[in-house]
Amino acid sequence: MFLLWERPNVTEEASEGCDCEVGTWFGRNSVCGSNEANSAQRREVGSPGACGAADRLSLRPVIVQLSDFHIGGEASIVDPEQRLEAAIAAVNRLPQRPDGVLVSGDLADDGSDSSYERVRDLLAPLQAPVHVMVGNHDSREGLARHFGVSRVQGYVQYVADIGPIHLIALDSQTPGSDAGSLDGGRLDWLETQLEAAPEQPTIVALHHPPFSIGIAEADAIGLDGDDAGELARIIARHRQVQRVISGHVHCVVSGDLAGRVTITAPSTYVELDPDFEAESLAVRAGRPGFLVHRLAGDRIVTYSETVH
Repeated sequence: MFLLWERPNVTEEASEGCDCEVGTWFGRNSVCGSNEANSAQRREVGSPGACGAADRLSLRPVIVQLSDFHIGGEASIVDPEQRLEAAIAAVNRLPQRPDGVLVSGDLADDGSDSSYERVRDLLAPLQAPVHVMVGNHDSREGLARHFGVSRVQGYVQYVADIGPIHLIALDSQTPGSDAGSLDGGRLDWLETQLEAAPEQPTIVALHHPPFSIGIAEADAIGLDGDDAGELARIIARHRQVQRVISGHVHCVVSGDLAGRVTITAPSTYVELDPDFEAESLAVRAGRPGFLVHRLAGDRIVTYSETVH
């Protein structure tokens, strides 16, 4: 997680000598915390530090999910940077300021340092902590260099508490492939995290959707079927999981995994053309969009926003 906003309710006196650390703090206006990437000692978002970092987190938190920016990608249909700028402006116009923003992968189209530097600049107007995930177009090393993401056995995986919502981010990247997988101990790590926080309403996030969206060419580059089956078995054992969220397919699709609502976020870039009989994938300009997840009572609800 990196920070591009100045936290309220933190005076210079309070922040002086503060040992509070929420992931890795970045940005021009961060007022305390470490800039050391991949810190082993992580205080989750919403945990009160010595400077009162959790003061503004709501008991009914709002989490915005942005996805699939593809900065550095082809601009023949639309300009990905202009689309992302429009989406961020729409997020900043929401009636309630988000308590966190999750970017569910494919920040850059080419995984280059220059693209990630541009992404950081474009995200700077957001007035909330930003958590980034790896997609099939991303570079794990690039995300670590530019966003300080946590890595577990080389994978970009972490947990964060945003108010009472427990967010678990999984790395579903398969290097050299557009399809996804969860082998190499990634699912064992997930189960350990779920066992550690059995009472909190939980969102499990990964880039590749763990269900069929009904378009053969898109499903062919989705999550490996065996891994999706094992993920479903793990989710079924943990009742606190209320949402499984992803990106990758550039449109909003709702499905089911082990009886839990599973939903994909729209892209801020281009939109998948929902042709169920097409022999190849096609995209159209569409409109950028994002998802909003919120705790209503003791249940997580999800809204889909289109940027006009």
